[in-house]
This record gives sequence, structure tokens and C-alpha cells, in this order.
Amino acid sequence: MAIDAAVQKQVVGTLVRDLDENYVFRDVAKEIGAELDKKLSSYSDTTSARAIAHSPYRAPLIVGS
Repeated sequence: MAIDAAVQKQVVGTLVRDLDENYVFRDVAKEIGAELDKKLSSYSDTTSARAIAHSPYRAPLIVGS
């Protein structure tokens, strides 16, 4: 399934919103959301939904200090 930058942004935005609303540890949810937003630009040349879905496993989020 091919996706464009607008769909990528919508998906990440929805994920960030859902994390903010539902994740038990609110401070961690905010950090994860911020990291996802930062990583969004690294997906700009990726048009495969499958590749984006698997990308967190190749480039894990670093949360916390």
C-alpha cells in the first residue's frame, strides 16, 4: 500500500493524540509523541505503509533521561 506525506502526517498525528489521551504514564506519552514528530521527516522518502510500520523496530525511540 502506497502512502504519501499527508497520510504519514495524519497517521503519526493520530498516534500521538491517542498516546496523549490513553497512555498511563502521561509524561512518557509526551516524550514518545515528541520523538515520533521528530522522526516524521525521516519517513519522507518512504511511500510503503509496510516499511513505515516496521521502521520503529529498526530505529527505536529513546525516551527518558
